[in-house]
Amino acid sequence: MNVPKSRDSVFRIVSILVLVFAILFGLYSGVTAFMQYNAPTEEVRGTVVSSEVDSSSSGSSSSGVSYYINVEYEYSYEGRSYVNDNVKPGETRTSVNKGTADDFVADNQVGDDITVYVSEDNPSNSWLIDERPIGNILSSVIISIGAGLILYLKYVRRSDGE
Repeated sequence: MNVPKSRDSVFRIVSILVLVFAILFGLYSGVTAFMQYNAPTEEVRGTVVSSEVDSSSSGSSSSGVSYYINVEYEYSYEGRSYVNDNVKPGETRTSVNKGTADDFVADNQVGDDITVYVSEDNPSNSWLIDERPIGNILSSVIISIGAGLILYLKYVRRSDGE
């Protein structure tokens, strides 16, 4: 019967599609973060609407806890008002160590004036910390290379030897 071969073929196709998706997602994430950082921006004044530290546990030990800066702010650009929660360019949720999160929230209390970096091309896109998103770019490169290597070693190289 050809059932096992048929299942292998389906699994192989699905695996290839997942790896190709991982490569494309990794590249898209890195390019998007890089483009947001390099887009023309303007500094405007904003106001903190909410600011807190959020945490999530990925395991039973305290070392498995991730801390996130949750800040919402409002600002005006060219006569229109906006509300956003991005802390860094290219990131919708910023994971940091507990001390950094606590310091950020202590320095940015509800009602405080803050500097907001607004994308001139898309004013609804803004952030508070204007730094190159190295983490996003690096992780996207690692994901893309890793998925590409798996794809090559598992499927391309294997089919060359068959």
